[in-house]
Order: sequence, then structure tokens, then C-alpha cells
Amino acid sequence: MQEEENALKLPLLIVCLTAFVNVSVATAYWAGNCCYQDMDKWQCNDAIEENECADLGGDWIPGGSCSTHDCSAVPNLNACCYIDADLGWMCIETTQYACINTYFGTFQAGLFCQDIDCEPAPKVGACCFFVDCTWTCQIMKESDCNQMYNSTYFSGIPCEDIDCPDPNDQYGACCYEDEFGVMTCVYTSLEKCDGHYFGTWHQSIECNCVDCAEEERCEIIASPDCVGPPQYPYPDYQLFGNGQIAVETASPSILGGAVITVFDLSGTPLPLNQDFPINRYNHPSWEQPNSDPAPDLGSIFGLAIDESGNLFVTATKTWATDIMGAGGWGAVYKINTNTAQISVFATIPMPNNESSLGTITYDCEHGQFFVSSFEDGIIYRIDYNTGAILGTYDHGVPYVGAPGPTPIGDRPWAVEVHGGRLYYAVWVSNPSDPTSPPNEIWSVKLSVTGAPVIGTDHLEITIPPLQGSKFASPVSDIDFSSDGNMFLAERTQINYTNLSAHSSRILEYNCVEGIWLLSANAYEVGIFNGTNASGGVDATLNNIWASGDALHFAQNDNIYGFQGFPIGGGDITTSALIDYQGNLTNTDKTLLGDLVCTDEDNPSGGDGVCCYQDNCTSYCAPMSAVACASYWGSTYIVNTTCATVSCPPAPQTEGACCFINEVGNAMCIETSTVQCNNLLGVYYGGIPCECIVCDPVTIIGACCYLDTSSGYMLCSEITINDCDALPVSTYNGDGSSCTNALCCEPIGACCISSNCLIISASQCSTSNGYYFGDGALCTNVDCASCPADLDGDGEINVADLLILIGAWGTCQ
Repeated sequence: MQEEENALKLPLLIVCLTAFVNVSVATAYWAGNCCYQDMDKWQCNDAIEENECADLGGDWIPGGSCSTHDCSAVPNLNACCYIDADLGWMCIETTQYACINTYFGTFQAGLFCQDIDCEPAPKVGACCFFVDCTWTCQIMKESDCNQMYNSTYFSGIPCEDIDCPDPNDQYGACCYEDEFGVMTCVYTSLEKCDGHYFGTWHQSIECNCVDCAEEERCEIIASPDCVGPPQYPYPDYQLFGNGQIAVETASPSILGGAVITVFDLSGTPLPLNQDFPINRYNHPSWEQPNSDPAPDLGSIFGLAIDESGNLFVTATKTWATDIMGAGGWGAVYKINTNTAQISVFATIPMPNNESSLGTITYDCEHGQFFVSSFEDGIIYRIDYNTGAILGTYDHGVPYVGAPGPTPIGDRPWAVEVHGGRLYYAVWVSNPSDPTSPPNEIWSVKLSVTGAPVIGTDHLEITIPPLQGSKFASPVSDIDFSSDGNMFLAERTQINYTNLSAHSSRILEYNCVEGIWLLSANAYEVGIFNGTNASGGVDATLNNIWASGDALHFAQNDNIYGFQGFPIGGGDITTSALIDYQGNLTNTDKTLLGDLVCTDEDNPSGGDGVCCYQDNCTSYCAPMSAVACASYWGSTYIVNTTCATVSCPPAPQTEGACCFINEVGNAMCIETSTVQCNNLLGVYYGGIPCECIVCDPVTIIGACCYLDTSSGYMLCSEITINDCDALPVSTYNGDGSSCTNALCCEPIGACCISSNCLIISASQCSTSNGYYFGDGALCTNVDCASCPADLDGDGEINVADLLILIGAWGTCQ
């Protein structure tokens, strides 16, 4: 490849020099005027063509006209040596142009025929060569032609008989995808382009004349289904059926103040062209201001939902009246799928005027989000698990710190990932300036890690103006259907802090032979002329859903919310209509925003459920196995529902282990239950260390001791100090277990003579002692000798008398 590129350098230099020298050499059939001699007078004619001028022996002036050109300024005719087919070498006084192009001769500038003898001159002919990314033909000598880049010489043949380039040329530009996924060009042969690079070949064209990014053509690819329903335990949400749901954002000024609402679309198909009393859910923390300690969301617009049913929304300044939420104008909020509580998930930089954000999309294939910013015109790439900024992509003019918002023409809004590319809408059209350019849809290739690849951006669509107008509203949402069609939602945004209504559409584009073409299907949102879209669109298997104003507009029949079209388009008569609050007496003009729906046949967003830890609490949620694996200590159960499983089971292969290290400090590591036992630790299966407070671990062992109530020797795993405090105890060592401890038979107090011992009954009998029973303690008995009880059996009887008689006599 390097040798092929080096081979281009010298010819390219020669092209530049030769083109400079020959700028006065005209090419065939350009517009211009002809200066020629008629009756010894110079005439000018711009109504004839170049070949006719040559027939008159005139001088052709490319690009000129008789009104601006003085033919008297044409140099005098000079000698031209040429070959006549019958007479051989001849001389004629004519123009340089006619000498070369008509007579195929050699022009002798400044000389006349009387001054020269025409000798055999080098032959001339058509030279086909490549310059300034264009194939050109000129009449010249073969030696000159050979100096031109990628040239072919045709001796004695005029240019009008040549079709450049040479069809036999074996080299050209090859566009191919390199190992990093970037479209690259190499100048090579057709065989090598096909067999080695697997690229697209452009015969006789050099690489700097080919935009390989243009090779990135659309493909018909089904959109992945990565949206699942929330799992709220609250009674109002538990009324929902086990089916499709929709979520819509709204202005803080909307009636009730709930900036998010979840809708129950499950069950039988909704009736057409009328409101239907479906279930709705709002958590108190979603209201403005909220009625609990959760942070206020403030003004939001962009919406994304993951497989688990977590909602992600972006701060915005695009409503007529805006309120800054707890996270500031750069906040991305997460609404937990199990609790519906709000937390700040990510913070996008707002270096200047706090212009806030555009919208957000979830890229489930790469485990990330993309968020557009009005402040700096940058699209931010956000990690799914941590909310950290992974990288950025700056469309158009690089951001250098200028005050926001970034100018239109360089301001991205809608973002969506499809077919390995990030699609994004650029807000270009200005409603106050009918001469402004149209809005645009661009795409950029994503690497295997999900990062936008610089240099692969491609203009996909220029949006046509609204019918009867010279402008179009900006595109605030993009979605792709299971058929691979692209759907766009416009929003009647006057500027980034002011919006209107009734001038926005839902547009469908189809991928046809690699190009996005506007579909003939019409999606008329609401009444009037059907241009009441309010900025959100979502394509599911059986419907196209769009947020909208004025779906119905009549007394006690004001429907403002979202509309469900059949596939292929329609209007309100063929659509389901859902009001945002179910209150048909009021209107919500300019108060409705983004929209996301789960699919009809896969409301769980996966084929099983996941038991996982979130904020140190165990939850269950339907999702895919891939999504479940992203949670620490998770367990995936296929082909079931959360109603049939109890979470955890916590996996025994991974969990927190609290233990005492060699210097006596309490420590926690995440390990297996076997390793935790080896460390003499306490194991918490399926729970990370961040959720455990490891108190100093108490070292224990097996302790055998006397149970004074039963007289039995018992075993308990306690500390050595606690063991020593028990009666008649024996500590078996640190870490010992009662399973292996050998505890003795029952014991009790035994008086032998005047001494008391704690021994077993058999030991007491062998020692000829008196046994007070199992569990009796020496502290509770008196072994002092009773004077009359000479045999120590506790009784005074004949035996004592006989002992006394036997000892009768002098006292020793």
C-alpha cells in the first residue's frame, strides 16, 4: 500500500506543473467565443461551437463572450507545420489553437511560413489524463502526454473520438473497512480490491477524489427491543395488566404537575378516535414540587427506558416556562424500576449559559447512553452502570468554549443508535428566517466498543419544509421500527426556550437501495392538518406512537397526550387517542414531550427474570440474561416471572466475607463461601462489601461446661472468656466446633470424707464418697463431718453405734 501511494507523488507534481503551463489550451466543447479572420478583418462570434471555430481557422476563447472580448487583441497568425495527406509537409499561417486541434501540426510562435522550412515534426494526438479529480482530454505530443498523471495517448485521434478514461486501466481507488471499522481508501487494482480488501473499486480514480464515507449506505435492519416495564410495588401501579405500557414526559406547568406519567396499554385493542379510561400512574416524587424528600426533577424532556424498566430523563429549557431541578441544567436523572424514586444519574458539563440538554437514548448493545447538549453542541457518551462520561462526539464546528447555546446548524437534538451507527438530528432551520437551510439527519459509525469513529459522519437526510411553508420544525426524537424504517418526530420549537404548536410532523423514511427516502405513508397527528406532533415518537410491532397536541379539540373532548397509529399511517379516525391526565375539560397545548413504549409481544423486555442487588437491596426484574449479568451478584432465572421467584436466592459462589486479618482489623472481601470459612469469617452470599458493615469478628470455639439444672455436660461455641465463666468448663480451642467436642458424662458434688469434688456418680462410688446428684455443686453442699455419723453415709444408725463400740477405749 505504501509503494502504491509513493508511486503517485511524482506524477501528481507533474500534473500541477503541466496544468499551469497549459492553462491557455482549450478543451473541447466549452462555452466561449471564436475570433477568426474574414476578409483580412478580425471577427468575433459567440454563437458557434468550438469545432466550428476550428473549421474557420479561428482562435477559440473558452468562457469568453464577444461583449467582453476584443478580437483585435488576438496575436497575429503564425506558421503551422502540418502533414497534408496528399502533399506531405505543408506550412500555413494560422492560430495556435487551429494548428494543434485542426491541422494536428506544430505551431511556430512568432514565425511566418517564409521564415521556416517545415521538417518532420513529432506526431500529436489525443491525450486522456486525470487532473483535479476530473478526466480531461487534450491534443498534445506523446512525450508530453506521458508526463500527465494516469494518461493514455491516442496518436492522430481527436479528443471528440475519445471516451476518457481508458477502459483498460487496471488501477483505481478502493474503499474498504479497516480493522478499526473505519472506511479507508487505497489505490490498487480491481483484483486486489475484491480479493484482499473486500472493498468497493472506483476505476481510474485516485483516493483523494473519493469520499469513502459515502460508501456507508443504509441497511434494512430490525431495531432491537431493549425496553422493559417498571416493577413498582404500589397499589395504583399493580392495577396495570401484564402487557404493553407507555411513558410520556410533560412540562412542569401541566395540570397536576406530574412531569412523567406511565400508561397501561395492555389488554384488548384500544377504541379508535375517542378517549379511553386506561390506568395511569404518577409517583409523588414526579410532581412539581414533589411531596416527599426525593429531589425535584424540574423541567425534563428526553426519555429512555432500559430492559429492567428504569427510566432515564434529561433536564431541559425547551418549555415555555422552565424550573431547574435538583441536579441542575446538566442533569440526567434515573427513576428506579422498583421504588420509582429519583436520583441524579449523570451530570453533563454546562460551562457557560446553562443552556441545558437535548435528549437521551439507550444503546443496549454497548451498555451506554448518548445525550445531546444544547450548551456546547456535543453528544456525550454515558456509562450504563456508573453514569460516568465515557467520551464525546462534536458535530460540525468544534466547540471552543463560546457562550451557549451552540448556534443552530451545529446543534444536535434527537439521538438514536441503529445498525452500528449513531443517528442524530441537527437543528438547522430557523422558523423566523424562511431562507435558512433545511434541518438534517446525520449518522456516524460506532466502533466495537460503542465510541463514535471520527471521520465516518454522513449526511443521511435533509428534511423537506412544512407544506405551504419555507421551513420545518427541528427533529427532537428518532426511532426505528422492526422493519428497519426510520421515524422522525418534529417539535414546533421557535428557539431553545420557546415553543409553539401545530407546525410539526411525524415522518417515515425507508431504506431503498442504500438511501433513506421519504415514505408515502402519512401520519396525521391530531385535528386540523395533522401537524400537531409534540416531539416524541416510538415504533412498536403493531403501532407507531406519537405525542401530540389537539388530538381532539371540542368542549369536554380535549384530548392532549399521544396517538397510536396503525402500521402504514393514518389519522385520528384510525388511531387510538390517549389523554395525558384523563381530564378532557382542559387543554395542554405545548405541554407534552417525549414518548417511549414497550413492545406488544415482549412486555417484559426479556425472556426471564433477574434477582439482583441495587442500593444494597435485593430486587427482581424481567430482563435479558446479558442485562442481568451487568448487575453484581445477580442470578438469572429463565422462562419465569417475578411472581414465581423469591429474591434472592443469593449465589454461594460470590458474596461479602467479614473476617479479622493478621493484625486484628475487621476486613471485607468478596469471595466464595469456602474461602470465607477458611478465613474464619462471616459470609453474606450475593451481597457486595459496600452493603456490609464488618464489625470486629469475635473468635469463638467449642466449650464443654456443666449445666447445673440437668447435671449434664453441654457444648456451646463461645469465646474463651465466656467459657471460663461457666461452671466446670473446658475450652477446646479457637475455631473448634461442638460437632467434634468430646464432653463428659453427667457430674455432681461428691463428699469424700470432708472434701467435696465435682465428679460423676460412678467416680464418687468408687471413692466411697457421698454423691449429691447430677448437677449438684460443692457450693451448695456441706461436707463437714457430722460427729454422730461415723460412717459418713449421712445417717446415724446401728452402723455408727458399732463403729463407736469398736473404738471403745482410751482416746488416741
